[in-house]
Amino acid sequence: MADERYTRAGAVSTGMLGVSTNALDHFCENTEIYTCNAARFKKIVNSVEARNINPDKIAKKVLKIIKKRKPSFAYSINRNPLLLLLNFLPKRIQLWIIRQILK
Repeated sequence: MADERYTRAGAVSTGMLGVSTNALDHFCENTEIYTCNAARFKKIVNSVEARNINPDKIAKKVLKIIKKRKPSFAYSINRNPLLLLLNFLPKRIQLWIIRQILK
């Protein structure tokens, strides 16, 4: 039996966050076709990345998981509660909600 465990972290405070937001800013400034959707997507990304977590907190959580006698298979760390609720819905409804957000 495998002993793998799965952790799902939200936005993590690394050097890559700045690079990805810079690329998104560049896209938003230069797109001619997708200006409306790009602006909406940027707003969503900014709200998610604003709640980033320090990698040390993830490391501490992983250490606790490793030390557990009977750890769960999956753990969510710093996940957006609304996104977690979205996962419980059928795919068709998930897609409808996403379309409404991007309108």
